[in-house]
Amino acid sequence: MYYGLSLNVVNHKTNLYINVLLNVVAKMPAFMITAILLDKYGRKPLAIGTLWFSGVFCFAGSFVRNAGV
Repeated sequence: MYYGLSLNVVNHKTNLYINVLLNVVAKMPAFMITAILLDKYGRKPLAIGTLWFSGVFCFAGSFVRNAGV
């Protein structure tokens, strides 16, 4: 899903350069937070936590009804 969102930025009907800029600006805090959390907790707990986090939201998303899309 991550690469689908990142690479699909060129298919939007707005300015490509603005979309790429916004995409980069949105990723920068995530990179910094990841580096800080890796230093504090290590690789294994962070990987386990993000997998659980993703799994919970995938499971919760299965209960959301499709709104005619």
